[in-house]
Amino acid sequence: MAAVTIKDIAKICNVGISTVSRAIND
Repeated sequence: MAAVTIKDIAKICNVGISTVSRAIND
């Protein structure tokens, strides 16, 4: 992945960090 953190993804997708990390780990 590029230099994008989970926080950036959460901000862009307007979701929680836990939701993002769960989606990535799935």
